[in-house]
Amino acid sequence: MKIYKYTILVSSVFLLISCGENSTTNNQIKDSGIEDTQEKDGKEITQVKLDYVINNIPSPIIIVNDILDSGIPYKREVMFPTDNAQSLGTSSKTALCLGIYGADLCYTSLYEQAQDAINYMVTVKKLADYLGISAAVGEPTMGTFEKHISNQDSLVHIVFSMYASMDKYLRSNDRVANAVFILAGGWIETFYLTIEMVKTNSDGNRTKILRQRINENKHHLKNLLDLLSDFQDQHEFNELISQLQEIMDVYNDLDDPNKISDEEFEMFSNKITSLRNNLPV
Repeated sequence: MKIYKYTILVSSVFLLISCGENSTTNNQIKDSGIEDTQEKDGKEITQVKLDYVINNIPSPIIIVNDILDSGIPYKREVMFPTDNAQSLGTSSKTALCLGIYGADLCYTSLYEQAQDAINYMVTVKKLADYLGISAAVGEPTMGTFEKHISNQDSLVHIVFSMYASMDKYLRSNDRVANAVFILAGGWIETFYLTIEMVKTNSDGNRTKILRQRINENKHHLKNLLDLLSDFQDQHEFNELISQLQEIMDVYNDLDDPNKISDEEFEMFSNKITSLRNNLPV
């Protein structure tokens, strides 16, 4: 299979944006208006962190491609139910779910499950409407998606472009927090999918690359937590940080980071399932 290494953000499904344009140094801070400058500097540092995480974390499409290449069959039941999008309440939870559904949209698209892909695309559009970023998932995008529903490569490109547009809009309108929630949602769902695929397949050779991805996720989770720490003064981030930290604690307590025991694996499974089933925002 041809691998598309699209770093998709906001499902993290996604997207490459250069962090060099956003970098800044303390030498740029002047004495006059220092409080405003420090606030601006803090935002720019957060942008750099966000770019770094996006450019280094495996996008959902890469993880799903690993699952597909492993020969594991399609499992509709592991995806986040679209019914859960009916009553999300807050914009924070909506953004988090937009990342989750984006990862599932990649899953259905790469497995060429046409009707499921359309259902998840409709759900993504609904959440984008709620967040006020529907222009990125307008009727032309929906029409193009349905037109190319049997073309895997085209679907991947459409999803990438859509999430790139969302990210650009959110950043340019000072809504980085929403972008970060979408990124976190993408990480949560891809980690969950990886765990579930390993749990339900006893063939060690088939799941070898997925177990490797789980080992690598400690580094990516550390970077994600570092990014989220920039928002710890906002209450909607606190519980998410706390639950992700519980997963990091499991990593930190591993007897052998290169060989996760069945008991340790079950701890990962319990933590990510609890987080996913009880979204904290």
